Amino acid sequence: MAKKISFIKSISAKLTLVMLMVALIPILILISLGIKNVRNVIEDNQFDHLQTIGTLKSNQITTFLERKFRDLGVLAKEKNTIEVFDKLKAFHDNGGGTSNGGFNVTSAEYNKLYDEIDPNLRNFMESYNFADLFFICASHGHVMYSALKENDLGTNLRTGEYNNSNLAKL
Repeated sequence: MAKKISFIKSISAKLTLVMLMVALIPILILISLGIKNVRNVIEDNQFDHLQTIGTLKSNQITTFLERKFRDLGVLAKEKNTIEVFDKLKAFHDNGGGTSNGGFNVTSAEYNKLYDEIDPNLRNFMESYNFADLFFICASHGHVMYSALKENDLGTNLRTGEYNNSNLAKL
């Protein structure tokens, strides 16, 4: 009889173990699917968040550029700006620049002209937070004015050393 009880206990234990396994397998599958769904929801939320940030940044950049173009539009319509450009163009046409060469920014005549036009243009540049301000000859690519007087001043953006620069691409 003792063998019969041990056999029953053994069968009882085996059945309990099988039933436990049958119950645990669906639970583990459900947990696995739940984790996968949670991960997908988190990824979707992060993607949506990044898209929102991208849209906001894009709007900020667009607004910034629109404001800068409006500021330049104000400068371009100023009578003084037109006069400044006419003076630079006259200097250019009277030997200050050649079609394939540079623009002479070392002459006394140019330096006098620069000293005359620079204060108003520099004031505009600083008031509207521009990094620099340029007047460029459209027909030849000469940099006729730069408020900061960097190396690009006087160069030819079509044939000179800055012909592959972002400034030349404008």
